[in-house]
Amino acid sequence: MNYLDRQGVLVDNGFVRFNTALRSEFKLSNRITIGENLNVTYTNNTGGNGEAFENANRMTPLLPTHDDEGNYAGTYAPALGLGNTRNPLAQLERAADNYTQSLRVFGNAYLDINILDGLNFRSNIGMNTQVLNQRSFTKLDPEHSEPLSTNSLFMQYNDSYEMVFTNTLNYNK
Repeated sequence: MNYLDRQGVLVDNGFVRFNTALRSEFKLSNRITIGENLNVTYTNNTGGNGEAFENANRMTPLLPTHDDEGNYAGTYAPALGLGNTRNPLAQLERAADNYTQSLRVFGNAYLDINILDGLNFRSNIGMNTQVLNQRSFTKLDPEHSEPLSTNSLFMQYNDSYEMVFTNTLNYNK
């Protein structure tokens, strides 16, 4: 069993992961064995804006992160000659509620039967399932010389399921 909780190096972002793996095998008789393998992982990425890191490198050091009234500072007018980079701190703080969550479960169960010396039958069923939930909201940035004209919301929810069923008869002599 593992648990990881990390805050990112950028403002208002982080990563949480919980992972567990289970394995068991039972010998029902001299000839019959059953078992299973199971892995469950949950992850949650919060905040973050991929463009903010690049903008932190591009933004002029002449611009503060906030103006005198406490609002985000920005390039406002291209005539000032300060470029058109978005305020990276504003981008990160506005993206603080964004997230990507994932739950993945995969594993298998099997049955082994030793029919005769050297003749074995194995039945195996495996599955892989994943649930993904994502939300990203882009807010207006009035401090920018080329401000966004509308808020935008991206939401995604995906389920995927895969199963494999195999039966194998093996003779080894």
